[in-house]
Amino acid sequence: MSSRSTSTRSRRSRLRSARSHLPRSRPSVWIAIAVTLWLTEGITGLNIGFVTLLVGLGMAMPVIGGVLTPKSWSDVPVNTLVFLTAAMAIGTVGAETGMNTWIANVVLPANVPSNIFVLALLIAAITVVIHMFMGSVMAVLGICIPAFITFTAGTSISPLAISMMVFSAINIHYILPFHNLAILVGSGEENAGYSSKEAIRMGVPLTAVVFLVVLVEAAWFSAMGLM
Repeated sequence: MSSRSTSTRSRRSRLRSARSHLPRSRPSVWIAIAVTLWLTEGITGLNIGFVTLLVGLGMAMPVIGGVLTPKSWSDVPVNTLVFLTAAMAIGTVGAETGMNTWIANVVLPANVPSNIFVLALLIAAITVVIHMFMGSVMAVLGICIPAFITFTAGTSISPLAISMMVFSAINIHYILPFHNLAILVGSGEENAGYSSKEAIRMGVPLTAVVFLVVLVEAAWFSAMGLM
């Protein structure tokens, strides 16, 4: 038992020594590989999710990696990853079950407003309300963009203008941390240190900015001939 424990301590000592002598450029090399594969997804056909997973595993390998340690994996917020997986699936589930179409038919008015600024405010208001309940950016995009494009199909309004206004409204808006990925990742004592209380304090006044931004976008798209 004594010789076995001595051997184990010796192996651990060698691993620590090898890790301490890792080239400082090694993490940069792995990041460069990941970014390159992300940018060439259309050429390689490799999904960015699998690329990220494989690069993470590569950085944990003992010879070619050595960047990530067991403690690094324990620091991964698994609950956040599970939430994001479920949230991103909401849009697909809604499309398959008809929920997206039902929401669009119930929420949207019968006629398109003739004033582009009224239309912009309508897009922002409905998008914010749906985002408040669904939380997921991808899910709300999957509901609102097709709905508003169909809603304005008989007009001269470009789908690009509609999509950009919906995206801007969702991306800016948040009240609770789960409404925005960047806010969610930083929430909690173990991360950036702020709680839902601080997020609400910032998110409520920021909601007014959402409506201001879509009004500016409406004016810009109108000047560009897209609305």
